[in-house]
Amino acid sequence: MIGSPSESARQLPFGAGMSKVPLISIVDDDELARDGLSELVESFGYEVISFPSAEHFLQSGVFAETTCLITDVQMPGLSGLELQEVLQAQGNQTPVTVITGYPNEKDRTRALENGAIAYLSKPFTEQALVECMTVAIKLRSTLARHTAQIEQVTNSFDGIAPRQLIDSLPAAIYATDSKGYITYFNDAATAFWGRRPALHSDQWCGSWRLYRLDGTPLPHDQCPMATALKQGRPIRGRQAIAERPDGTRVPFMPFPTPLYDSLGALVGAVNMLIDISERQHSATEARGAHGHNLI
Repeated sequence: MIGSPSESARQLPFGAGMSKVPLISIVDDDELARDGLSELVESFGYEVISFPSAEHFLQSGVFAETTCLITDVQMPGLSGLELQEVLQAQGNQTPVTVITGYPNEKDRTRALENGAIAYLSKPFTEQALVECMTVAIKLRSTLARHTAQIEQVTNSFDGIAPRQLIDSLPAAIYATDSKGYITYFNDAATAFWGRRPALHSDQWCGSWRLYRLDGTPLPHDQCPMATALKQGRPIRGRQAIAERPDGTRVPFMPFPTPLYDSLGALVGAVNMLIDISERQHSATEARGAHGHNLI
């Protein structure tokens, strides 16, 4: 439970190559809980800033520097889940840990589908919190790397960088026209999907089937790539599950990004698919280690 940090919890590495202490932002309307959590996180050696509401956090301007956001769900004004979605709509990729004293499957699914690292039910163990922040640090670095890659990919499709660069990348990458019909995919995408989609025929995504994290079917015309094209904006932080023709399923995080011509007209989109099986496996192990405290 939350209390004085254990010695094992204190030994929390910041990660190789990090030049400054990670900033952890905490949003909770309960002052006692907020102060207690802040003290605990500070004891791990992190910099902490806390807020009594989602609105205060959004007005602060610190989300760009935040390594991990820890937010309660039920609060006056915007809920923690709504805060997560506002950040996502703004293109912010800050890793989020959702905490709640009233856990339920609907909120859990909503939080995880929107990219939350974890959905923790109160009271949770120190180690569960440590693992969330460790994952956040790694994920922040990974997202920065993938964001740089998707910018490189976008430049390639804009004719700035050679397409051969994209062909050789290990990440699964594909492109569509403005109506969502697939116009290009690399070998890594073929391996990810377990199939070769028909160019100018398959629409939105080359996956055989798609599912939400709760296992319900996700129609292709509702997938993140479709949303990016329909709304004309990059989609970040979403997660889904792709099923291959052989029945294997792969959890992934997409990075769909619209493409525009020199006049500002939408001409298509490019997407990069990141296999997060290892991350999901770690979460499963954590659930087993911490029982009902980590959902």
